[in-house]
Amino acid sequence: MRWTSSATEATRLDGDARDYEALLDSIGEAELGVARRGDPRHPGVLPNACRADASPGGREGVRYGRRGNGLADAYRLNRFVRGEGRDQIARSAFDDFQRFPRWMWRNEEVLGFVERLRDINMTRQANDRIGFYGLDMYSMYRSANAVVDYLSTVDEEQAAGEWNVGQLVRERAGAEAAWLVGFTTCTGTVMAAYEWDDEAECRQVKVARRDSYEGLFHRTRLDRFYLPMQGEAARVLRDPLLERAIGVLYRADTEYESHYFMASIAAQFDAVFHLDETTEVEPLDTAAARLEIQPV
Repeated sequence: MRWTSSATEATRLDGDARDYEALLDSIGEAELGVARRGDPRHPGVLPNACRADASPGGREGVRYGRRGNGLADAYRLNRFVRGEGRDQIARSAFDDFQRFPRWMWRNEEVLGFVERLRDINMTRQANDRIGFYGLDMYSMYRSANAVVDYLSTVDEEQAAGEWNVGQLVRERAGAEAAWLVGFTTCTGTVMAAYEWDDEAECRQVKVARRDSYEGLFHRTRLDRFYLPMQGEAARVLRDPLLERAIGVLYRADTEYESHYFMASIAAQFDAVFHLDETTEVEPLDTAAARLEIQPV
């Protein structure tokens, strides 16, 4: 794959609001924005993108935001960002997140994102405010397994079908109404558990395999960039390659088996943010404890 020799379609990120102008221009009139929760968090990306959107002359565009959150738990945040409900401050709106993996939502980066969404919404009419919705990708597994078990007895072909959230959004809302954004990294740290229901720890992420999309992006030497999946990039990157997904679990000792899969990233996403090295999120509980022990 020779994309690295002509990576001119990628926009290097410089750490200011202009980093997100290409993304916001590309989104256009899309109503659904889906951010893939895959690799270690990219602190500041979502809040800064919102800040760019709310700047003078900011665009009309995405009206619904979606992350891999618990449906009911995230709806309390939705009410907060829309100026509804009883929560007066953002931190209290996170109180419904009490089950594993609570740190994935209850962290400083999502807090900043939620606060920024509310600030934007308070400048808009009620019927034109951004929503924040979750799709529960965890307790769903027990239900999904039960459905597959049932289908195995009545329709084995249907039982083998698997879909991700982005694919379902595109099929239900239409490709023109949705904009799917992926995030990749080469190395860094991640807040993750080793086993389900374990405590989260800061874990070192191994350098990405050379034969993966992450390894390919690393070889551009751009360090951090935004890449729309159109033009030459889409043509070249449509070829299947290994892709790494790191969620609430990270197992460095079985990384290849546990976290890599074959994918066509150009078919999977409308755009990708790549940060060569990322850092773990800071859980709200950890941040609160740190503040409590600060000397007066």
